[in-house]
Amino acid sequence: MRDALRQAVTEMRAAQDASAQAQSDLAKANADKAALQTQLDAANAKLASAPAASAPKPADEAALQERVRAAEAAAAQYQQLGAKLQGAYQSAAEQARAKGEESRSAAAEAKAKGNALEVCKTANGKLIGVAEEILHLYETQGFRSVLLKSYEPVLGMSRVKLENIVQDYDDKIHDQEYVAKPDHAH
Repeated sequence: MRDALRQAVTEMRAAQDASAQAQSDLAKANADKAALQTQLDAANAKLASAPAASAPKPADEAALQERVRAAEAAAAQYQQLGAKLQGAYQSAAEQARAKGEESRSAAAEAKAKGNALEVCKTANGKLIGVAEEILHLYETQGFRSVLLKSYEPVLGMSRVKLENIVQDYDDKIHDQEYVAKPDHAH
């Protein structure tokens, strides 16, 4: 996702550079058009004020008008290019925003799963501790004597004590069970 985001940012910057260049070219073309229009106006004014004998050649006037038309055509092309580049820039910016959102979402999901993993590791460690406690208890002389007395036929008091010990350890084991919290995002 980072590579895609980098690529989108690179494309967006290239589109911005191209858009700036197109705008610069458009401004230059408009300036050229204005200069040519000024020259044409000056030539027309000169033509109108000059006597008929000193009138400029129709070829010069036609050449100036042709240059004005060429400048107008170039300006129109630059405007079209500018619009295309603006659209490409908008598209690249939207893709970058989408990739950024995906990246944030994936990071949040990874963090949540990491937290759940840590909870599971902690619970697993406690569960192993309880299991080791049970094994050590089984090795003690006091537990063995309670175990042997649990078959006492008359009152069964040792059996109750043994059942209480077993129930306590069963509770400790079940306290370590991991229950995932419901995911409210989906």
